[in-house]
Amino acid sequence: MNDFSVQLSRSLDMDLMWEGIYRARFPAFVKMETVKDLTLQHAGLDRLVTVGNGKYGIDEKVRERDYPDILLEYISRDTTQSPGWIEKPLRCDYIAYAFLVSQRCYFLPFPFLQAAWKRRKDIWMTYAKNAQLDFRIVPAHNGGGNAPYITYSLAVPIPILIVALNQEMYETD
Repeated sequence: MNDFSVQLSRSLDMDLMWEGIYRARFPAFVKMETVKDLTLQHAGLDRLVTVGNGKYGIDEKVRERDYPDILLEYISRDTTQSPGWIEKPLRCDYIAYAFLVSQRCYFLPFPFLQAAWKRRKDIWMTYAKNAQLDFRIVPAHNGGGNAPYITYSLAVPIPILIVALNQEMYETD
């Protein structure tokens, strides 16, 4: 069972890990700032990273252990059918998707990630429903007490997602 406030607290405690990741990824790294405004966090901004003379907005995702896939949340609350983060317009430039054990992190440019999802989601969902190519639907039980709900994500194998991102970045219709 996931709890947003617990996850937020855990992510705030991982500043050293994130700083190491950002310093390695951005050679002109200057500083990082944690976004504490919940409205901005719900709009996809967990961190602002200053590099040289610019800033990047980052939405941070963490999985406890390494997996061969990346979860794309398409329903954030089953009780209301609210769209997940992959379906919403977010304010971030990148999704920083880290695996805690290895501290391996993928930087997924959000506009291209969302374009890849929109172009391929129907076929990817079909793969998951037919248990093909290691795609799968992953439910996550959230909240507790009086208002539990389920979040649904699609597990997309990393190599397939990377190819889709590359196609979105370098190809035109």
